[in-house]
Amino acid sequence: MEVVLPVVLLLVLGGFGALVARSVKRRKDFLTSPLLGEAELPDLVTDQRVTGTLRRLWRDPKQGLPLAELGLAGRNLPFCATDLATEGERYKTAVGKPTTLALYGLATLAPGGIEAMKEQIRDADKVPADSVLLVREGELENDYVVICRLLSQREALWGELPLVVYRAQVLRSPELSLELELAVVRQDGDTTLPDNSLAHGSVRLFGYLP
Repeated sequence: MEVVLPVVLLLVLGGFGALVARSVKRRKDFLTSPLLGEAELPDLVTDQRVTGTLRRLWRDPKQGLPLAELGLAGRNLPFCATDLATEGERYKTAVGKPTTLALYGLATLAPGGIEAMKEQIRDADKVPADSVLLVREGELENDYVVICRLLSQREALWGELPLVVYRAQVLRSPELSLELELAVVRQDGDTTLPDNSLAHGSVRLFGYLP
């Protein structure tokens, strides 16, 4: 499915992108620490790999954390590079070159795709019901809104926080199909979302060199 730009813009302007991940808010230290060594970065290990061109590296003053940007089939995906403090030379030599990275997100997800948001999207009846998309929008450079198809799930921990990690298809077009693992903090009494269902929410993207 080719993502339709007007739909994406209307989605963002409609305010859906203002959602900020609860899981990120619950771990504020890693957003505000001025020193990478003191930052409480997520350390999720993922088997998902993404290969693209590493375009640039910079330090985001708002977070006080290192960001990188991966170019992928005409898209630029900023992410927080969690291992830059230890792998700085590898990153520097990789800039401008094809690079394989392990990317994942901290997310909030709710059931439903386009159908669950049709009031926020003009001409929603013309958009395929099984559409998936990943759009940059939110508080920080590596924040996104997502509509995704959930493929599988597993449990994990971030410190003492229990996570449900969903493997999800977040982009699908003739040029690119992208799957990422999206980790959601599991609250007491939460039920997980079923496999092969659509979900929507907000994502903060992280990555490391495998």
